[in-house]
Amino acid sequence: MSNPKKVFLATPLNSEGREFKEYDFFIREKEFRLEPRLMSSVHWHDYYEVEFITGGEGCHFFNSHMHSIYRGCAYIIAPSDFHTVSESKDNPLGLYTVNFSESFLPPKLAAMLENRGSVAKVVFGEEETAEIIDLLKKIKSESENNGFLKTEMIRADLSRFVIMLLRKSVECGKEIPSSPQYSDSVSKTVMYLKNHFRERITLTDCAAKQYLTPNYLGEIFHSNVGMSFKNYLKKLRFNYSVNLLSSTEMSVAQISADSGFSTTSYFISLFREHYGITPSQFRKLSLAEQKKILKAVN
Repeated sequence: MSNPKKVFLATPLNSEGREFKEYDFFIREKEFRLEPRLMSSVHWHDYYEVEFITGGEGCHFFNSHMHSIYRGCAYIIAPSDFHTVSESKDNPLGLYTVNFSESFLPPKLAAMLENRGSVAKVVFGEEETAEIIDLLKKIKSESENNGFLKTEMIRADLSRFVIMLLRKSVECGKEIPSSPQYSDSVSKTVMYLKNHFRERITLTDCAAKQYLTPNYLGEIFHSNVGMSFKNYLKKLRFNYSVNLLSSTEMSVAQISADSGFSTTSYFISLFREHYGITPSQFRKLSLAEQKKILKAVN
């Protein structure tokens, strides 16, 4: 599979047509072949997505990297990631897809997942795979019924599933960094920025959500994070834009808009100021040269 070229925006989790939308949770089991247009298009979500492969063969294009996927494979896609999945014509994929917002998980697990971000790929053995499939069947069945404490049951089983993925990631040597010791207000702001950096965001808006003054939130944010609110937001947008420049043939204008910059000219100006070259010049460099520039400024 060659690198996907087109980018489309995934439907928001709580949009019309999604079940269970009031709880920011959704699960489905793949029933049909993947549409060709979806297999050639990368996309992002404004929520977490976990997929578990139950059979078949395919490829997962994830943030500039390609991974083969098959029974027992799983991955976690964070709101800052982009990806697409393709499947073998002769051996199509079987999979479960689980979508949820960080607010659906218990606070400690949500904070750990937010700090860890995505998991590109883990592989479970057959015994664990059978256990996870049973767990996902249970979650799906629970979501389709209206049992007593339905939401709490789903939240508990989903938490178990996510913890199993994180444990497997640690077993594979992919250490989960310790969570920064931010104040509660700053932690909420950081999580919000990571999930909504593509949108128009101001310090005033974030402060209002927590009934704080912009000056106060700005001061404690800088004290906790080590950089200003504005520079942190800019960093998130830059990181996303360079991934798109490296991995797609999207226009600079589209990358600018999808990364959250107000205008293309503003994006180009900031990019040149930060990296020393324009987005178009960066795109023409080899991956090794791109990594060298990114390492120098980060």
